[in-house]
Amino acid sequence: MKADNREAGEKEEEIQSVLLDRLTGIYNEETFCRSARRMLEENPDRKHVIARVDIEKFRLINDMLGMEKGDWILQTVADLLAETAKRETGWQICYGRIRADVFAMCFPDDKKLTKRIIDRCSIELNEAYPDYEIVLNFGLYVVEDTTESIEMMIDHANLAADLIQGDFLKNYAYYNRKLRDNVQNEQNIINALDEALLTQQFFIVLQPKCRAADGDIVGAEALVRWEHPEYGMISPADFIPILENTKLIYKLDQYVWEQVCILLNRQLQEKKRVVPISVNVAQVDLSQPDLCKVLVNLRDRYQIPDGLLELEITERSNGDAFRPYGRVIKQLQKKGFRVLLDDFGSAYSTLNVLCNTEFDVIKVDMKSISSSNDISSREKALLNSLVFMAKDLGVPLVLEGVETKEQLEMLQSIDVKYVQGYYFYRPMPQEDYSALLSSEN
Repeated sequence: MKADNREAGEKEEEIQSVLLDRLTGIYNEETFCRSARRMLEENPDRKHVIARVDIEKFRLINDMLGMEKGDWILQTVADLLAETAKRETGWQICYGRIRADVFAMCFPDDKKLTKRIIDRCSIELNEAYPDYEIVLNFGLYVVEDTTESIEMMIDHANLAADLIQGDFLKNYAYYNRKLRDNVQNEQNIINALDEALLTQQFFIVLQPKCRAADGDIVGAEALVRWEHPEYGMISPADFIPILENTKLIYKLDQYVWEQVCILLNRQLQEKKRVVPISVNVAQVDLSQPDLCKVLVNLRDRYQIPDGLLELEITERSNGDAFRPYGRVIKQLQKKGFRVLLDDFGSAYSTLNVLCNTEFDVIKVDMKSISSSNDISSREKALLNSLVFMAKDLGVPLVLEGVETKEQLEMLQSIDVKYVQGYYFYRPMPQEDYSALLSSEN
């Protein structure tokens, strides 16, 4: 009899290990998906919500508090989901742990019910750990097509949750058609990249950099444009961020670098006036092990003298992101490339960037100082401080986004040497740029 009981217990334990998450004791992903599917099939006339629940910056919490404390927090979240479902006696709710700190719930689509679930879980988790600021994020997908897999529904909820990552003022978001269209658009751009590069749908335009005193051209910046055979001109704002996020920007940047080298080589061969042209180098590019080799090979292949191909690096994230790349930047400088810090002051910890990395040029966008064409006395004082700082560092300063005579005169009054912007020149095709340079001879 005891042997039978032991055997039955072992079988029950084996069944539980298959159905339940080992750490928290609630449904695992597979069991949750089956349970949610059953709920939808048994209630075809009622709309349901699939919620994706995760802990904001859980990896950081694990690093700070340790894995054991992190596991306690995960168990607490699981207990809260179970307790919430138990309290809502009038509603059918299922829940489970998908992976790591990601949980999922399925419940009827009712605004008051949704709010109670979000508020109760968030408040009680903070009460359980009053010494730590722990935030639960909820990505919500109101099921539209019940024939979709539950896994796909969780993916929709994931997309909604992505909207609020890092936003401590909001802890829930709904999936919508616009979000779906954005995802489809992103995928279309990713799928079209290789063909676009192969068929030269991308081309460069150039925007001159000028001496503030007289407008003489001292350099230029190469900017990329995309003319799609079906959709026409695609704005850089619509494809650059996507390619940066997916790390595909390195492919496009290499194409742009080569196009600039071809232009510089042609100018040199034709013995025309040549000034330095800067190209954009994404932070993703800096992590590529062959970056320096690629740039040196391009420069050597097209016989470009040192100093004519310049590299602009944009600070798009926390300044600490530059720390790992200081060695790469120094290596590029040793190979004869001038490295420019673009959009100085537009992100976090910029002074930290200047302390840890020696750039050859600093570029400041007027829009990061003032949102209008009229510069206030405070804004002028700030610009003046930037000019003094650049002089003390021995680094040239370029003010970009200069659009009016008033802006130019103000910059001249505080001894800004170099400017870039619509006041002098808009980005222009290669042919116009070459003709313009020749006319200045």
